[in-house]
Amino acid sequence: MEQDNTITASELVVRRLVQHGIHQAFGVVGGAIMYITDALRRCDGIATTFTHHEQGAAIAAEAYAKVTNHPALVFATAGPGATNVITGVTDAYMDSIPMVVLIGDVRSTIAADFAKQRYNAPQEVNQAGLLKPVVKHYCYLAPDMDAAGLIASVDAAIQSAVSGRMGPVCITVPLDVQGMRCDSKALAKPIPPFSKHDTGNQAALIAAMQALLQAKRPLILLGAGVRMSGSAEAAINLIQQHKVPYCVTIGAVDLQDKADPLSCGCVGPTSQRAANLLFHEADCVLALGTSFDQSVTGFNIADLVQNKHVFLVNVDPGENLRFHDANIHPIEADLAVFFQTIAKHSFKAESHADWLHQVNKVKATLTIDTEAQMRTTVGQGYLSAYDITTEISRTLPKDATVVLGISLDAHTVFNSFLVTKGQRVLVSRNLGPMGWDVPALLGAAHTTKQHDALILLTGDGSLMLNIQELAVIAGLAIPACIFVFNNDGYVSIRTTQSNFFGQQFFGCDAASGLKIPAIAPLAHGFGFAYSKVSALADIQDILSEHHHVGKPRIVECSIDPSQLREPRLVSRVQNGQFKTPVLHDMTPSLTPALGAVVVGMFPQAFD
Repeated sequence: MEQDNTITASELVVRRLVQHGIHQAFGVVGGAIMYITDALRRCDGIATTFTHHEQGAAIAAEAYAKVTNHPALVFATAGPGATNVITGVTDAYMDSIPMVVLIGDVRSTIAADFAKQRYNAPQEVNQAGLLKPVVKHYCYLAPDMDAAGLIASVDAAIQSAVSGRMGPVCITVPLDVQGMRCDSKALAKPIPPFSKHDTGNQAALIAAMQALLQAKRPLILLGAGVRMSGSAEAAINLIQQHKVPYCVTIGAVDLQDKADPLSCGCVGPTSQRAANLLFHEADCVLALGTSFDQSVTGFNIADLVQNKHVFLVNVDPGENLRFHDANIHPIEADLAVFFQTIAKHSFKAESHADWLHQVNKVKATLTIDTEAQMRTTVGQGYLSAYDITTEISRTLPKDATVVLGISLDAHTVFNSFLVTKGQRVLVSRNLGPMGWDVPALLGAAHTTKQHDALILLTGDGSLMLNIQELAVIAGLAIPACIFVFNNDGYVSIRTTQSNFFGQQFFGCDAASGLKIPAIAPLAHGFGFAYSKVSALADIQDILSEHHHVGKPRIVECSIDPSQLREPRLVSRVQNGQFKTPVLHDMTPSLTPALGAVVVGMFPQAFD
């Protein structure tokens, strides 16, 4: 009797994904994806974690890839499953994170003609129309495809996800295709070699590096693309070899090292004043793997880049379209090519001793402690969110993974977290959706066995949006520690409504209609341990106890609802017009004594 070598198309696709090195899946089961979930059940090569919402699955997969630099699988059923993944997929697209999204669909024989119909079958939506704008690659596995065609489609999707500027890809599989029989021998086809990095622009890369080393005040700016290209070690080695000071963007905040004298902090409108000042005063900046957008430069980019050359090395030519200043020199290149090119070339460098002396003086003058002294005093009975974050950073081990929310909690990290080499900090740096936090924590938990060194800092408002995934964390007994900054709702919206609408609050706190439950019973209801921070000294005790208890914990921190992001850029009215100050001219202003010191070093910075 002839042996049956056929398997379902779903099994074929899942096994091919495993051959590509995808070993983790997140998702929600459903009728229109039943063959795919059954294939996952049968497959030993891929671990599956079930979330309570497809948005949570997509965000968990995104966080997993932020840590591992390798895509996870997201699976979702047709219709509402497809619409639910969109926020997480969009976040991955904007942050350049690889992800494979496998979505079911109605049978191809009853599929709607969306040019003429809204839908034809229950739970049918135009998934291609919804997802194509937020993925790098979209494909529909048709019933006329043979096994070789299905394999080729999967291979093309994976190559797109992990090459160039990485991002999510989507494969839609109608129900009839999921269950059709295919020849398993197609899996013997070798994984095709991915296209190599383009080696063009080498002359421009060499010229940029030479300009940096011959400048009087050079600075390297590291963006999120440094880690995504696998170049973090090469970047730090380059910095140490040439003794060039460096700053980071908010997407690369964990590339700092508090023990490194060349590490100058995080730049941005709510980040560190010292870093912003040094960024402004540098006469040549080599920016690696950053979009160099407003989260880096603020809105007054013209004043920031005057009297300096900025060389931007970025793999995506589309990022260059926003720049029209002659001092900005975009170079389209993969960072792997940049470091390979630089390693083969010898450079003549000028002495930067005077500049390094100024750098050290700025860092010694504008410290986290001096910023804390200038910050607005919080109300009685509250602790400063910034002080809490600093104390947490002083207590965490060097292998900690820290996941951030998207409001005050994140901005305190950009400003006041003392990063130790080896720690990871995960943030949604572009889309910034509320509710990113808890599922991102879940995804990060699948990348490490040190769960007691897994921390989330988030706000009470954001916690509500994907709170259901706390049940998954508790069910998997992941002993993560969640610090909840409880400031009675949405502090950023409250600030906006205060500034623009005369404190006429609407839907941003309890008094204006937004009801958030008490944190303690919520924690206990999900099976979490609960603690509350009453003094900064409590943090070390809580984390020490947490280390020995071995169960997930929520730590409530009462934050003054009126506490603002400080320091920050604030637009001012000059001659009847709004003007955004340059990046380092932050609010609150420097004290007269500090101002005299800083102006004495860089008088032109405050003209």
